Amino acid sequence: MCKSVLTHGIGAQKKLLRGQMQKTLKDLISDDSKVREAAKKAAEFFLDWKFYKEADILMAFVSSKEEINTLRILHEALSDKKKVAVPRVISDTRMDFFYLERDKPFEDQLSPGIFGILEPTELLKRFEVSDAAGKKTTMLVPGLAFSKDGHRIGRGKGFYDGFFSRFLPPVRCGFCFDVQIIPEVPHDNFDANVSHIISESGIIDCADRGRDSEP
Repeated sequence: MCKSVLTHGIGAQKKLLRGQMQKTLKDLISDDSKVREAAKKAAEFFLDWKFYKEADILMAFVSSKEEINTLRILHEALSDKKKVAVPRVISDTRMDFFYLERDKPFEDQLSPGIFGILEPTELLKRFEVSDAAGKKTTMLVPGLAFSKDGHRIGRGKGFYDGFFSRFLPPVRCGFCFDVQIIPEVPHDNFDANVSHIISESGIIDCADRGRDSEP
């Protein structure tokens, strides 16, 4: 099969999966108590995880209403005196991360971006790849769906894949609800995978292709 046909086929599969997962998430978030409890459990797994505790830098997304909540993790990381960087869309093709300041109110450092998601203001310091030299860096990665072997599908804008082409953190943790972990995710050579997945049920080490590891 020629490369263009194969790529087109993967693109169609991704589009179908995105539609399915968006419906699944819409149904899930209608149950507010279930969503809150799932986010609480997932955050506890993450905050007790060695790759969080050992991290000097935490790169994490600011959750939207369709995503598992990350706000507790962001607050705890700042309280733990870690460097915390969150993403901002710079252009149609580029996303960068900016550090939150622990001595300022959290809410004052974020404002709605072009997709309505809270993003760091332009006044904050930008993360540079050189900042990670000699430091332990862990990233929380959003997505619509993940497979246990580490493949991920996002919302189709390519911001994370673009960022990973410039800097690939050694620990990349998909953070999601159980329903977002599925047997297989369509992917190609341009898609960056995650090293771990954390949901309300625990931690998956993707290098072991789905063997649940102890938190």
